Amino acid sequence: MDQNQLVSATVELGLDLLEKNGSFLPFCKAVNESGETLVYTAASDRDFSAEQAYKSVRSSVIRDLQARSLKGVAFCFPSRVRLSDSKEKVPAIEVEVHYRSLPAKVWYFLYKMDGNKASVLEYYTNDAKEDLFA
Repeated sequence: MDQNQLVSATVELGLDLLEKNGSFLPFCKAVNESGETLVYTAASDRDFSAEQAYKSVRSSVIRDLQARSLKGVAFCFPSRVRLSDSKEKVPAIEVEVHYRSLPAKVWYFLYKMDGNKASVLEYYTNDAKEDLFA
């Protein structure tokens, strides 16, 4: 699984969760050197805020970077972003991707809900502030 496939699979999972539950807590989809994919979520026995869930997931991923030979990780968050030509914030799926030997990026997938169907309207990317593999 390359970096683009990892991002796509992560967004698909985020959209599926939106369609099934209407929302989701931050999670991470990862791939190891042998191509096995893993999904990291916050512990299920506690009620986590989004920030607590992210911290829990992130600490698990960082612990496993070497232990599980991870070569790519994609943290996924529900987000709201401001459109460049408006003051309005719209819902987005934010994906922060770190992939060995490639620059870390943050992707924003703006979406709309039509009933319980989520669809991406547009997307864009920026450089990430840190790189877990640097």
